[in-house]
Amino acid sequence: MKKIVSVIVAVLLCFSLSSCGENGESNSNNKKGKQSVASQSVSLAYSKGDSLSPFECETQVNYQLSRLVYDGLYTLNGQYEPVSAIAQSGIISGNSVNVTLSQAYFSNGDLVTANDISFSFEKARVSPAYSESLKNFASVSVSSPSMLVFTLISPDPYALS
Repeated sequence: MKKIVSVIVAVLLCFSLSSCGENGESNSNNKKGKQSVASQSVSLAYSKGDSLSPFECETQVNYQLSRLVYDGLYTLNGQYEPVSAIAQSGIISGNSVNVTLSQAYFSNGDLVTANDISFSFEKARVSPAYSESLKNFASVSVSSPSMLVFTLISPDPYALS
């Protein structure tokens, strides 16, 4: 069910992000150089009685929608290898994981800082959705506005994943 919802949401998102010019031409072929906004909208189902916070939502549909709204430090590619999303780099050394952030911004234009990531990490660690996958993480500390140090309970070469 989770994969079906993900596929449906991904397909709807693809359709909502494509737009055509005034003559039905794609924006890349628009000779006038004007950008147009798609006149159609897409509605996505969600549970109104549930939160869209990835740390608080209880329904699967809201959990899947929250994954479209919020980015993690890393995503996984087809081979399940970590690919930087908000992170610029990550180094695993023993029980420490040092992560440097790239410049990422909230929708209001504010820069995402290491303090923001630390706050989200602490919420995720105690949430039902993420607590199991983060059980080897003992703590996080902020060493600069763009750098975090995660401490692991035991060494894990796959910690970035």
